[in-house]
Amino acid sequence: YLNLYRSGRITSGDDIFEITTDYPYGEEINIKVVKVEKERNLALRIPEWAKKAEVSLNSVTRTVHAGYAEHKVETGDEIVLTLPLDVRTLSPDDVADVRTGRDDYMCVCRGPLVYALDFTEDAEPTYDIDEKADAEFTDKATVPCRSALVLKTTDGENVTLVDYRSAGQVRGHKVSAWIKVK
Repeated sequence: YLNLYRSGRITSGDDIFEITTDYPYGEEINIKVVKVEKERNLALRIPEWAKKAEVSLNSVTRTVHAGYAEHKVETGDEIVLTLPLDVRTLSPDDVADVRTGRDDYMCVCRGPLVYALDFTEDAEPTYDIDEKADAEFTDKATVPCRSALVLKTTDGENVTLVDYRSAGQVRGHKVSAWIKVK
């Protein structure tokens, strides 16, 4: 089973796999089967959020669904797992075990990453997000970050969110993964 995707070399007994990827910032995960003693099954974890995920084994591609995608592999095989990193919004009810009835907050995710406001105001800002407008990537965030998205409000204002890992790194800044919405 392969559950976590990051660049590196995995050795399991005599089996060796090499992974090359920029995931979770990039969609492609390249896996080379360097050595396996005999043909074996390799199960790749497909996250629930990864709609239209694909696995290509030696250039033969198939669509896979949430759970595990199992493949028979042998030495020399090359696998490309593509996990589309679509932007999605969640409400508190989407992630709570019980209904909260709160529809005045939203969280923005892209693949496994959560994005957050990084702000300096004393009061938490409230936005009227235009849910029909697509989120756009930007390299002009006001704080250092690895990844940033721009959302549009209904009156055309830009709201910049940064990956949660980068948020709050500037002294005096506040962080909120839950965005107050109108």
